[in-house]
Amino acid sequence: MTRLLLALLLTLPCFGQLTMYVVDGTTETVLAPNALLQLRPMESGDTQSVRLRVRNLGTQDAQITQFSADGAGFSLQRPFPPIALPPGGSVNATLVFTAGAPASYSANLRMNGSTALVLVNVSAGPTLTIAPQCVGTSANTVNFGEVVRGQAKTCTATLTNGGSQAITISTLNVSGAGFSVTPNAVPFSMAAGQSVTLTLQLNAASTGVIAGALQVQGRTYALAAVAIESPLPQPILEFDSAVFGSAQQRRVTVKLAAPAAVAGSGTLTVAFQADSALAGDDPAVMFIESASRQLKFAVEAGKTTVTLNGRDFATLQTGTSAGRLRFTFGDYAPGFTADPTITMTIPAAQVTLDKANATKAPNRLDVTLTGFDNTYSVGAMMFRFYDGAGQLIGSAIPADFSAAFRAFFTNTPGGSVFRMTVTFPVNNNSSVAGVEAELSNAAGTMRTARLAF
Repeated sequence: MTRLLLALLLTLPCFGQLTMYVVDGTTETVLAPNALLQLRPMESGDTQSVRLRVRNLGTQDAQITQFSADGAGFSLQRPFPPIALPPGGSVNATLVFTAGAPASYSANLRMNGSTALVLVNVSAGPTLTIAPQCVGTSANTVNFGEVVRGQAKTCTATLTNGGSQAITISTLNVSGAGFSVTPNAVPFSMAAGQSVTLTLQLNAASTGVIAGALQVQGRTYALAAVAIESPLPQPILEFDSAVFGSAQQRRVTVKLAAPAAVAGSGTLTVAFQADSALAGDDPAVMFIESASRQLKFAVEAGKTTVTLNGRDFATLQTGTSAGRLRFTFGDYAPGFTADPTITMTIPAAQVTLDKANATKAPNRLDVTLTGFDNTYSVGAMMFRFYDGAGQLIGSAIPADFSAAFRAFFTNTPGGSVFRMTVTFPVNNNSSVAGVEAELSNAAGTMRTARLAF
């Protein structure tokens, strides 16, 4: 609280048994009847307040029946009279003045018919215009927004003497860790209408909310910012050189597009969206190391290499469904300098068979096929039988199992792996020596090698 100059015109110490004081911190100074209370000089638009206290120094109850401040720009915040005070009792009040146009202002501070005179001089102080990108929630706040720890961020403001006479700037400084202002050499003179650009800068040494203040003459502007860690550069996902497809185990490595400014850690997550509505999801899509779709990643400051679950690489199992793999890096604040989402495509492919065999039984031939169809559309098939000389027996036999496969994939979620046995009733199968199976899906047709019975 600015100390006040009290010019006592009379030596009377009190208003009867009620005594008024000006309170500055823990110090109380008597304000006698007919005294002069001189407030500190102000600038247009500023507000100044003075704490007052009235004590009953008598031995009997006393009552405040009148307590007011009469004058343009002045107001008195206090309980509404009448105010009863017992012996030794007190009541607090606040005298508030809001400066208008440049002039000398006065008020009569009245209590129970006695009066003290209040004076204050108002000049046309400079105005501060804050750059739009730094305007805070109020006109008197400079908001730097988010600031990366260890990096400098600036906001500009324009100081203007809008008056008709030159003024001298004697106070221009900032407070708060990491804040600075240029120019900052005072005093300096500003001619009428002159403007000066101020550059406010913040170098944040730690993360979190940072507060400060800019003082220009008698006016204070709040400085605010939120310091965050440096975002990580965009991650780059790399796989071994094989062509991407279903039923693979692919080695995955991650690097950053540039060295990390700080150490960081988070999670790498893979999500899967199948192309076929019959698939829904494919639980076989996962990282082998964690047997899940998520891994921990970590990076050291100054490096571009990223570890996955503490290793230089991870192994991704691609499942047996065509669709899209979506890799996301998360759980690191404040995030990344660019979108860390990476999408890979598992293309549709012809039916893949892991195992195929043909067996004979009395009066029948069995063809057993084990594999997967990542399009979930297999159904149309063709079978060709051959004799011991390798000659085709009769014509190819067509078959359509589309409905059966659709029902199977619908009721057995979890990938497109299947095992099927096709039985052909044959009364005399002794001449049949081999068979070829042809399977078609949305991606094309594949044909087995000749299977011997």
